[in-house]
Amino acid sequence: MFYVLTVIGLSVFANDCIDGLLCSSCKVVVLLLFFVFLSKAFIVVAEDLFIFEAVQLLSKE
Repeated sequence: MFYVLTVIGLSVFANDCIDGLLCSSCKVVVLLLFFVFLSKAFIVVAEDLFIFEAVQLLSKE
């Protein structure tokens, strides 16, 4: 759900940038949100892989 809201927020910001209002600061905000989104997505994927590995190790024993 967080990711969907982030994508919606980014697209709304991008539409504002197209109008030419505060374009430089808008780009900075979009880049920051994008990096936050990437880091959160990476953490979720890493946690899923860790849980998957733990389940595999437990099932072998």
